[in-house]
Amino acid sequence: MSAWATEEQWPDLVILLDLDPEIAAQRLSGTPDRFESADAAFHRRVREGFLAMAVQEPSRWLVLDAARSADDLADEIASHVDAALEGLQR
Repeated sequence: MSAWATEEQWPDLVILLDLDPEIAAQRLSGTPDRFESADAAFHRRVREGFLAMAVQEPSRWLVLDAARSADDLADEIASHVDAALEGLQR
């Protein structure tokens, strides 16, 4: 389905901010939407699916521990994006 929807266009870099679903649930504020209201088993399956995709294509996926500070994450993301852009300019 994804191949059809994207017309076989794939990103050069996918950034996955990985966070245990229980910690993610604790961070929620306000009224949860339908997705956020899904049970913990659903969120574990979604996480496992994304992590499995990352294992299959490690050169395209950057998996970061989202329990880290926002500043640390932003710095690491910027560093990887800068490196990816430099590679495109060559």
